[in-house]
Amino acid sequence: MEKHERMFKEKLDANGIIYQQAITSGRKFGNIWASKRNDIFGAFDFEIATKDGEIIFIQITSASNASARKKKVYDNFISKLNTTYIYYNIYLLSYKEKKQKGKKKKITLWHLSKYNIGSNKWSEISLNYNNRIDKWYDLDTVIKEIRIIYDVSLLMQYNTLKNIKRENNNL
Repeated sequence: MEKHERMFKEKLDANGIIYQQAITSGRKFGNIWASKRNDIFGAFDFEIATKDGEIIFIQITSASNASARKKKVYDNFISKLNTTYIYYNIYLLSYKEKKQKGKKKKITLWHLSKYNIGSNKWSEISLNYNNRIDKWYDLDTVIKEIRIIYDVSLLMQYNTLKNIKRENNNL
């Protein structure tokens, strides 16, 4: 597992978000170990399923490789979608290393893009962070945004069930 995926996984765990991760399997050939990565649906590193049937898919990549990953996600998953029954939230989480002024240590900044199924386009997500709009954030801010999506989905499910129960009582 790559360093940045491990960072993201640790933040999901710390925030109590339940997820499924792409599987890496290893096999020994003589003295050599070979590992193979099986992405979820051939395109994603993480899948977060909410109780209302929404699924959040996340692909993590470097900023320099973002356009290639968007194409991979489209070719392996989006082009084959049937959105009749399930609503998909598809995100590309790209990262870049940035050197801080006057310090030797680099920090990792994250950028979140969302695929809009209706318009068939990727859009950048700009968050209001510390009263400024930006496109690159620390990982905690990105996790907060994903947590909001996750929690809103659970709230929508609760309200839907409440309305169904109310309608059944009126029959």
